[in-house]
Amino acid sequence: MQRIVNEIKERHSIALYRKRYYLENVILTALNANGAAARFDNGFICVTNPVTHTGYKILPTPRPPRVNDFYYSDLSNPVEEKVIFGPEFMEKTREDINTWLAQKSHIQFYNEGQLLNLVHNVYP
Repeated sequence: MQRIVNEIKERHSIALYRKRYYLENVILTALNANGAAARFDNGFICVTNPVTHTGYKILPTPRPPRVNDFYYSDLSNPVEEKVIFGPEFMEKTREDINTWLAQKSHIQFYNEGQLLNLVHNVYP
């Protein structure tokens, strides 16, 4: 039984890693296609808006964001605009909590279905 549990944990970890890698690449590809020079910094994708000169730090997460993601984004990013980018599909309760947290913390939350909105807001 323990061998099966370990196999499930390993496969889940690999799936989360692949999903995060996918999200990072989707964001970078979209920003670069728009002309941005985005870079990685401690798990964030960093980019500066050429019009307003506002810096953005985007935290991709392979699962619906949790309070700790908002906390980490806020502490790791005292000056620049904060963005969390996560999966599109999540249960209604989690979606409501994330929307509320984004408003209270002034951290923008985008999901995969809003990728073009994110790119156009961050790097018009």
